Amino acid sequence: MDKIRTRYVLVAWLVLCCVLAYWQTLNKPDRRLVPLREKIQTQHSLTTMSPMEQPDRPKKNLQTQHFLADIINESSMERSCKPKNNYVFIKTEKTGSSSMATILFRYGIKHDLVAAVSSDLHMHIHIDEDTDTLLIYPYNCPHFPGYNYLANHINYNRVALEKVFPRAKYLTIIRSPVTHVKSAFYFFRVLSREYVNFTNPLEEFLRVHLTEEMGNLPLRNWTAEMFFNSQFYRLFDFPENIDEENIDAMLEQLGRELDLVILTEYFDESLVLLRKMMCWDFEDIVYRKLKKHKFEQAPTTPEMERMMKELAPYDLKMHEYFNKTFWQKVENYDGNFEEDLARVRAVQQAVDARCELEPKSEHCQLLAQDVGKSTRLAIENQKKWEIGRASCRERV
Repeated sequence: MDKIRTRYVLVAWLVLCCVLAYWQTLNKPDRRLVPLREKIQTQHSLTTMSPMEQPDRPKKNLQTQHFLADIINESSMERSCKPKNNYVFIKTEKTGSSSMATILFRYGIKHDLVAAVSSDLHMHIHIDEDTDTLLIYPYNCPHFPGYNYLANHINYNRVALEKVFPRAKYLTIIRSPVTHVKSAFYFFRVLSREYVNFTNPLEEFLRVHLTEEMGNLPLRNWTAEMFFNSQFYRLFDFPENIDEENIDAMLEQLGRELDLVILTEYFDESLVLLRKMMCWDFEDIVYRKLKKHKFEQAPTTPEMERMMKELAPYDLKMHEYFNKTFWQKVENYDGNFEEDLARVRAVQQAVDARCELEPKSEHCQLLAQDVGKSTRLAIENQKKWEIGRASCRERV
């Protein structure tokens, strides 16, 4: 008994140490964030300055600073619109949303915009459902200009969001339930381990969930609830009851409210639409793919695809609806869509090739920055709007 008691004490002590270490990490300011912010803003200023205006620096340094300028030549583009700086991105799970979120954070930080972040400074933003109020970090400087954008996980609640972002562009990202369920299954390893002894773990997982009611499954399978129709639930704020006959009307209403629904399967095409809608530059939509997980996966059979569609009927219907409206936007594109798409891909290929050769360069590091680092960088950048800060007092 003494040995068992000793083991429990040691385990408890280790858990406590881990919690304290994690808490210290969250509350310790990241001293690397300020230089990173300066790099982003320096990069932006240098790519928009003429050669005569640029400061004298060693040739090697200039080549590094021109990382995007020598790939993207925007000088000949006549801007006939005003860039839009207010936007809300409803970040969904396992859809490639992290790559999209980092693009939006990078734009916001570069232009000194204010991001709405969670009140506890984490990456998930919650809503007080009783008052339809976003639980976001408050800035109490008398001259606080207000929030410009949001790019973290949050349920779509238009009433709550409109209180903070009344004139924003609203966008999200979704994908086919077939690839979504598969991606989620292999990402949440806690679930796939339960089926590791099967020849095709995902196939067994699907079979079990088709033959058993969700409530009858072991408690450890709670993560499965995030697989099936989770995109639909996120965008409809987890409705208690779903009227099967009213889903078409629900999707049509959502389509009227959202300015752009990005499709993971057509990410580059979506970026073309985003750039045009926001009146941004090509350099604003450059990205590096994030969260690449190489897990050994069994092949997906036609029967497995059928099961995934059966298990996620709402996600399937939503994807089919927005796939249709997506191509309508492409057909109504103001400009030459194919030329702009070719340019986006050419720029992206050039950036990918450069970052393969120079993965440690400051610009490649910035492009590869994940959502967590981007969120912390935005928080650090926005501390000037806290009461008591010298920057806040100077504006009074």
